[in-house]
Amino acid sequence: MLKKVRKKKKRSHKRAKRTNTPYQWEKFRKVRNKCNTAVENAKTDYYKTLSDKIMNEPVNSKNWSKMVKSLFGRQHKEIPLLKVNDEIIDDREKMANIFNVYFSDQSNIDESNVHLPDIEKFTSELSTIEITEKDVEDILLRRKLLDLIA
Repeated sequence: MLKKVRKKKKRSHKRAKRTNTPYQWEKFRKVRNKCNTAVENAKTDYYKTLSDKIMNEPVNSKNWSKMVKSLFGRQHKEIPLLKVNDEIIDDREKMANIFNVYFSDQSNIDESNVHLPDIEKFTSELSTIEITEKDVEDILLRRKLLDLIA
């Protein structure tokens, strides 16, 4: 459907450019508007179908993750520039130091009258540890889920 509409739009545009008559330009604008509406409707239908699949159909974690990524799109990994005192900072290490200074200055703790309690030294030894195959599987499964989310 979209392919036909886009092809019609392209032909109509060529014809309008070639003839350069008001009638052909008006005809092109109508076809263009229909094409844009069809594209928007197709996008809406696509996202609605995809979100319905995510919400209602049972899918494995790999397919679910793939669908969510296609729904939300890829996120930019690029760190935006930072402006400090009318100076643009693009070096990651400088940015980290600026944020470190800023956030460490947000709290000042008065340690002048602080006395730490005496805590007896505690030592313990782990004499035995039992790990079952099920424990390892559970940990690996949780790790896999965390990787999919991140």
